Formats: sequence, structure tokens, C-alpha cells
Amino acid sequence: MKNPSTITLPYRGVPAIKLTRRIVPQCLALALLGSCGGSGGSGTKALTGPPAALACVAPARPTSGETVRAERVFAAATGLFEPIKILQAPGDPARWFVLQKGGQIKVFEIADPSAVRTWLDLGNRVVSDGESGLLGLAFHPAFPATPEIFVFYSAAGSPLVSRLSRLILDNAAAPTSFTEQIVLTANQPSVHHHGGDIAFGPDGYLYAGLGDGEPPVGTRPPPAKALAGAMLRVDVVGVSWPAPGYNIPGDNPFAGNPRCGPASNGLECPEIFAWGFRNPFRWSFDPQTAGLWLADVGEFSYEEINQVSRGRNYGWPCREGLQSYDSARDCGTDLVDPVAVYDHSQGDSAVVGGVVYRGSLLAGLRGHYLFTDFVSGRIFALDDNGSGGFTTRVAADTGMNVATMTTGADGEIYLADNAVTDAGIFRLVPGGGATADTIPENLVDTGCVDPANPTEPAAGMIPYEVNAPLWSDGADKSRFLALPAGTAIEVDPISGHWDLPPGTVLLKRFERDNRLVETRLMMRHPDGTWAGYTYQWNEEETAATRVTGGLTAEFNGQAWTYPSEGQCMRCHTAAAGFSLGLKTSQLNRELGAAPGTGANQLTTLADQGLLAAPLGSAPDLLPRLADPAEPAAPLPERARAYLDTNCSPCHRPGGPTPVAMDLRAETPLAQTGVCNVVPAGGSLGISDARLVAPGSAARSVLFQRMTRRDSFQMPPLGTRVVDPGGAALVGAWINALASCT
Repeated sequence: MKNPSTITLPYRGVPAIKLTRRIVPQCLALALLGSCGGSGGSGTKALTGPPAALACVAPARPTSGETVRAERVFAAATGLFEPIKILQAPGDPARWFVLQKGGQIKVFEIADPSAVRTWLDLGNRVVSDGESGLLGLAFHPAFPATPEIFVFYSAAGSPLVSRLSRLILDNAAAPTSFTEQIVLTANQPSVHHHGGDIAFGPDGYLYAGLGDGEPPVGTRPPPAKALAGAMLRVDVVGVSWPAPGYNIPGDNPFAGNPRCGPASNGLECPEIFAWGFRNPFRWSFDPQTAGLWLADVGEFSYEEINQVSRGRNYGWPCREGLQSYDSARDCGTDLVDPVAVYDHSQGDSAVVGGVVYRGSLLAGLRGHYLFTDFVSGRIFALDDNGSGGFTTRVAADTGMNVATMTTGADGEIYLADNAVTDAGIFRLVPGGGATADTIPENLVDTGCVDPANPTEPAAGMIPYEVNAPLWSDGADKSRFLALPAGTAIEVDPISGHWDLPPGTVLLKRFERDNRLVETRLMMRHPDGTWAGYTYQWNEEETAATRVTGGLTAEFNGQAWTYPSEGQCMRCHTAAAGFSLGLKTSQLNRELGAAPGTGANQLTTLADQGLLAAPLGSAPDLLPRLADPAEPAAPLPERARAYLDTNCSPCHRPGGPTPVAMDLRAETPLAQTGVCNVVPAGGSLGISDARLVAPGSAARSVLFQRMTRRDSFQMPPLGTRVVDPGGAALVGAWINALASCT
């Protein structure tokens, strides 16, 4: 480190601690207090008002290779909550139906999208934890003349079941009641991998894609001898109920076998059309060729796209993508390769199909299969490689969690943001040409660091501190904020998230062993999209160079991960407000002073005109996360603050994980979905395991995953070293719990 500076400050009643920073000559750690001027270094002054114009402003978002963009439509259709599928009824181009994961079917007229209403409510029948819920809807081919719909949902039971039902409506336009006829059920060993898409094929039969249910290791049924993990095809139109309920198409591959029950069966199931899938969440038929395209969600490493044919085996669990997965299983030898595979290196990790485009707006994509990824929000297109195969390219980067993509009656592609509030519906439109890579190769050219000494932030950057920092493999971190001139921050009074204006840049520096290893920039581009970029410092600390696509490098004998752009956004989730550290409970603290003697960070930011509206309450009345390293703070508050920072960006309502956890600090323990809850995603071999077992960290999967650095670790990425202090803190908290209240 060049000219290191170390200061010692009393901190919130704790004996003086050392803060090693490069920022002491510039007083950046104290600038918000107005207690230092420019006596040393480049002289960052205390703030006296809103920020002046800085060179550190987020540029136009690079869209190299992007050919489409997602444009919000029906903006007046508000109040949608976790839309899981959108579709239009046969012959009815005037309305859109929206399935909500919790069990509601909403509808609105295109002519008046503001009049969203509940068309049917199945919430009292639907279990919506994890990947369960109301997952599929198909209208009778003769709807509305035949007022019937078919639904696929997760229902309570022991075990949990996936249920395919016919609903006979009293009124097709505005039903007030219905009769349910359960067509078939399949047992589900967990709340994950239910699949759930259903649709009538061009042949008039009803198709249903079922996930494998994520059974415990060693308990998977033999291939095709269970309805799970397969594409089903049954005849339901005009078939009486309850006997026979459905007929088996004569050309199904196992049509001569007895019908299968909800569990494992002695013979292959006659309901099956094709098998060997992990979680065929979304799939579709090409309206021109009738080909069936299916996106199968992968496990640890690969996502795949399949063209599905009758009677074929697509390889799971023996293969994930093209790679061996469970080599001990016998899946047969005639396994069909996916037509496209992509890995998780860019932060993509949950494929969502997908349609073959036959519309008119996107002329260059006619005949191409387009699909998305729930975690990264990217839209992909498959291009014919001229040799009978396909290449995959990114067509757009939406920045959303997209759970459904479909073709409207107009032939265009529509998708929905799976948000918990104000979820929007979007249409793919021409991208207007690609934007070149606007992110500089060298950190010094971003305008965010001092050009004379790039180890220092640029003059005018606003420093800030958080109460509960994220674990970053032992690195010391410092944080800075650049707002575009003339802008201010909106604060959500309910969530406490800070909505930063377009053009904002957040800078975070990582130091290990008194040497800079990495600088990350989180940018909110002018189009409102957040994106992350990172820079690797050279050994001399004279320059930092941008890393694209991610990198693992050795730093002082330890592997250090520089995240890819997509991996940044796996943690900086929409549900958590993207910026993560910039929320009221994190920023509500005093800086550099004993309790009661220093300026509060929130008050100071507000006094400097950085907030668009007053805070509304004194800091003592606002939420405040505990400092996990503060021994004087209560143990439960410290442990919950640690989990809030390190886990809740994903594990919260609307988060991108399939697990029904809410690890926000403000959520009562009994409502977090972890206390005394049997793990649905595997027990790690622990006897009588719970996610959190009061009084026993040894039986608590949450704690055990914190202590691992393998495919079962938590957090799942961005760290290669266990946090001993964090693990000890959470373990002590669990051991001290007497109950879930």
C-alpha cells in the first residue's frame, strides 16, 4: 500500500478501533461531519450543499449486440403481485389474463388497463411456498362457448401435490363460482421443481410439464415410472368425469400401460409424452411448425433448451446440459441432447422459456426462439449456425426477474416482471441499434477517482458507512456515492429503500493486507437500469483495469473472485432495491464519534439537500440495523442484522430464490419461514434437520451452509472464505434460541 494511513476512533461505546483507509489525507471518512477541510492530499471538502457536477456519472448502458428492448405496456394496469404467467384467451385479443403465484387470476381490458379485477381466486386452494403456487392456466379450445379452463397448481397434503384440474365456470366473462374436477395429481417431495406450464397442443391434447419435485438424494423413481420430471399428454376435451376423467392418446409412448398414480409406479406411465426433465417451468409450441420448445432449469452449472419429441428421454438426472450429473443412475443410452446450453458464469441460472417469434415488429428475429433467464433478466435468441445447430446470443438485458414470456394475439412477444409490487407487463420492441461499450477499460477514465492518484476517489464523491457490512472474504471496504448534479434521492418510507436517480454511481473499494485488490462500480444508467462493473488493481497500485465476464485470481496466496456483470445483479436484486447498502436502516448511524456526540449520517445527508423529502422522523425513531461486531448490542439483533445483509437480498418476498424465506431483520422470527422448518432443499445429511433448529446450530441447515464453501454454501457466490465471526455469531444466536417467538 502506498503511504498507508491509520486512524483510531471511538465507535459507539466500543473501545477505540482501528480504521485503515487511504482516505485520511482527504478526510473522506469525516467529510459528512463537516469537521475537516483540504489540509492534505487533494483536499476533499466537507459538503455544504447538493453535489456539484462530477465527471463520475453513469453513461448510457452498453448494449453491444442487443437487438430488442422491453417496453412497458398497459402501465395503468397496477396492483399486480408476482405474475407467474400472462396469456390471452382463444379468439379474444381484447383482454389479458395474469396468473399470480398466490392463486389469483387477474384480468384487464386493453381498452382500459386501469380496471384490473380478480377474475378467479384460488388462493384458498393453493400452496405458494418456494416454487409452488398457481403455475399454469389453459383455456378450453372452444372457450368461451365452452366455459371451462384448466389449471395447474400446488395443493396442500402429505405429501404436497401438484394438481391438474378442470374448472367449469358459471360465467365465462365474469365468473362468480366454478365446479372443480381434479383430472390428475402428482406427489411432490418438496416445494421446488413443480414445473407447472400447461397448454393445448396443435393436436387438441392437453400437455403438462412437471418438474421432478427435487426428491431427496437416492429416492428418485426410475425414469418414466412417475409423472414427475416429464411432459404429460392427455385427452380431456369432451371426456366425462370422474370416469374416465381423461383418456390416453393412442400414440403416447407407453399408452398400453395402466394409468399412473400420484407416486412411483411399477411400469412406465402412459400419460407421459417425453421425460428426463428437471424443471420444465415454461415451454411453448411454434405456431408455424407445431414444434415443442422447452426450457429446462438446471441444477448447479447449466441451463438447457430442448426441442421435444414424443417418446424421447432428455437425460436428467444422469446429465445436466451435456455434462454427467448423477453417474450412478441408469437413465438408458438413448439420451437426446439439448439444442442449446448456457452456463452460470454470467449470473444466469434459471432459464425461462420462451417462444418462437412469428410476429412483425422484430423482423430480424422471425423464426428465432427467444427465451429469458429469471435471475439475470437477459433475453436470449437462438441463431441457426448453418450446421443444424444453434448459437446463443443476448438480445436484451431487462434488469428484471421475468417468470413468463408469451406470444400475444398480435403475434408479438410479451413478458411480465415478477415483482411483488407494481409488477409490469412489457412487450419486446426493436432495440434501436446497439450502444457501444461505454464503460472505460481503466478505472481512472471513469471520472470516479482522482486522476492524479487513482487510489483516491474523485473530489466531490460522497462517503458513506453502513451499520452491518457484507462479508467479503475479510476485505476492508470503503464506500462512496456520486449523484448527478441537480438530483436527489427518494426514500421509500415503508421499505426504507433509497431510490437513487438515473446517472448515480456507487463506488466500493476492497483492501486486503493494506493493499487495494478491487474497486467495484454500481451504476444506474440513464434508462433506469442498474448494472455492476469491477476493476482489478495491479500490484503496484498504480492502475485498475476492468474485468469483464468474471475472474478468479490469486491475491497474497488466497483466491479472490472478481464477479461478472451478471453475478453482480444476482445479489443486487430488484426486491432489495438494487443498491443494498443505501437504505435507512443501514445508514442510520453516527460517524466517527462516541454515541450522542457525533452527527447522524441520515440527518447530515438530509441537511445537505441530498434527499428529495424530509426524513419524516428523528433518526432515533427510524429503523437501525445493529452492528454485528458490536458486543454491547443484543445478540438477536446482531445476528438478524448479519442475516439481513448477507442473506436477505435474495431471501425475501419477491426475491429470486425458490425458497420461502424472509431473512429481513424486521421480520418476526416466527414469520421468517426458517424457524423449526424442515428444509425442502436437502438436509446435508443432518439427522432431524431444520433450517433453524432452536437451541441447536448443529441441526440447523442455515448455519451449516454458512460454514461450507462448496456447491451447498451460503451465500452461493462471491465468497471463497468462511466468515468465522459471522458463523460464530449466528451459531451462538441459534444455540440461545428457546423457541420461535
